[in-house]
Amino acid sequence: GIGAFANGAVATALTELRVFLLTVAGSALLLGAETEERWRAEAAQVATQRKRQRSEGRLRAAVEGHIDAFLILEARPATPGATGEFTVRYVNKKAEALFGRPRDGVVGRPLDGALADGWLIGMAADFARAAAGGAACEDELARLGADGAAAWFRRQIVPIANGVAVTLRDITERRRREEQLIERDALLRHASGMARIGHWVWDNFDDRCLF
Repeated sequence: GIGAFANGAVATALTELRVFLLTVAGSALLLGAETEERWRAEAAQVATQRKRQRSEGRLRAAVEGHIDAFLILEARPATPGATGEFTVRYVNKKAEALFGRPRDGVVGRPLDGALADGWLIGMAADFARAAAGGAACEDELARLGADGAAAWFRRQIVPIANGVAVTLRDITERRRREEQLIERDALLRHASGMARIGHWVWDNFDDRCLF
């Protein structure tokens, strides 16, 4: 009886050991699968982040080399009865030169405090309208310099996530050429009219003006 009992105890112990080993093996396989899945997810996330960084780098290089002044403004909650407020998130070199402020002293600050330029601050209502309406707008407007001369810019406001992107292209030379053409055309019309007024034919035989 003792031998049989012993054999039964050994068999039970072996069975329990086998179950334990199978459980451990299954847990190890499951853990390995979870680890591999987590590793793949992390690798995919890193690849996506690197791709995004490369895209942002290319976009930044393109924007920095652009001929236009370019700004990204983030919308802030407006106080009741007031127009939308904006925080400067990015300016390129052309915008730095246009407003005479280095980006380190501009980015992250409110628009009204970062760029002490009444011309740009006066556009806040247009920025808020574009951000709220979700539609881009484009127009031309003048900016008076310190000498009183007007510089002309083509302005484009494009709504983006949580704000607007603003492009300002200097079109002063184009506007001057257009004005010169208009003035030249007006002078030609005036000269043509004067020529008709002073044009006549004299008949020497009858000693009179025909027309």
